[in-house]
Amino acid sequence: GGGEIKIGNDVWIGGDVKILNGVEIGDGAVIGANALVTQTKKIPDYSIWGGVPAKQIGVRFPDETIYKLKEMKWWDWPDEDIVAVIPILLDANIDALINYYEKHICKREYHAPTIHNNPRL
Repeated sequence: GGGEIKIGNDVWIGGDVKILNGVEIGDGAVIGANALVTQTKKIPDYSIWGGVPAKQIGVRFPDETIYKLKEMKWWDWPDEDIVAVIPILLDANIDALINYYEKHICKREYHAPTIHNNPRL
């Protein structure tokens, strides 16, 4: 197919994988080693693909966990929060990551930058 290859966040691509043009790989997807990805539509978020040609062989988490991970978008968190959860990420403890998100990220108020239209300010 034509078009560019788009790879989401938190994606794992095994060794010697071939990805053809036009493929879009969703966030959190896993592509097994030696796979040939010819799919010209989007590979779903947090799905597991493998084979030649590649086909979906599973999902990484239950639907409710995938929904929460898509809401959290941990890769967009402030650097200090990502650093704080490195041990959780390395341990692959999804429940602890969700707990951190709910305790620390969700509790913060977002303050949009103030725009001053008054030229005297």
